[in-house]
Amino acid sequence: LTAANDAVETQKKDYESQIELLRKVIADMESIHQSLRGEVAEREGESHASMHKVGELEKVVADLNASLAEKRDEVERTNAEYSESVSKSTSEIVAMTEARDDLAKELAAAQADLEAAKEQSQKDEEAVKDLNSRLDIAARKLCNDGEDT
Repeated sequence: LTAANDAVETQKKDYESQIELLRKVIADMESIHQSLRGEVAEREGESHASMHKVGELEKVVADLNASLAEKRDEVERTNAEYSESVSKSTSEIVAMTEARDDLAKELAAAQADLEAAKEQSQKDEEAVKDLNSRLDIAARKLCNDGEDT
């Protein structure tokens, strides 16, 4: 009976020792679990902060894309206005060039008419001089003929 008692006592001490060891393991595991919870919470916080930052960056990108679209529209409008202005200016230049060419032709014709009129005027002056000369000669003859009679 004593030997059985001693065996039970030894086994009891072994169990208590194992229970104490299990309690230490459980305490260590709870400590590790708490530590892991803290790390997970920290990582979740970092993840949340990163997600928040990504959201802010996505908003900045969206704003930049909207601004870029506005600038592109503005450039397209400006290009269209410029093209229209160039086209209009080109048409005006062509019209002015045609008008200048027409005026140059009219000027050349007027100069030719003026030259012809000058030549005719010189011919008329020579004819008048010739007639005046003939009249002078005729008048002298008449005067001389009158004196002779």
